[in-house]
Amino acid sequence: MSLGCATVPGNSSVVTADGSKVWQAQVATVRIHPATRYRVHDGKPVLEARVELRDQMADPMKASAAFAFELATVGTTPGSAPHTLYRWQRRVATLVEQEKHYDAVTRAYVFPLEITDFVSAGLSTRLSVAVTLPDGRTLLDSAPLVVLQPSN
Repeated sequence: MSLGCATVPGNSSVVTADGSKVWQAQVATVRIHPATRYRVHDGKPVLEARVELRDQMADPMKASAAFAFELATVGTTPGSAPHTLYRWQRRVATLVEQEKHYDAVTRAYVFPLEITDFVSAGLSTRLSVAVTLPDGRTLLDSAPLVVLQPSN
């Protein structure tokens, strides 16, 4: 029995040295975690974004990735266009970055995204994230955010 293996491009299988295929987890979807919220971090207002990467069985997992966030208003009348309020870029590529951003309790990456002021209560907003993986795939998700009083 040999332990050598090679990945099959575009597939979640690994081919072992003896030619057999075995399943290997890889990121299949992304989800903005429901614990995403506005809060105060180090005395400054932030949007605490929590992002969950999931494998083919919908289980949370860790992976290196680039994260592009956008916070926009939601049109309040039919036909009104959303307005972008903020954009942020973050990455998780190294072990140090994994340790800094991954929360083992929620099994999600946590990013305190700086904002200049709290979004007005009652304003409808939507957070979108585009996650680009090392293999070039980009996964998307968005979620409405309820604007409540920020927590500390």
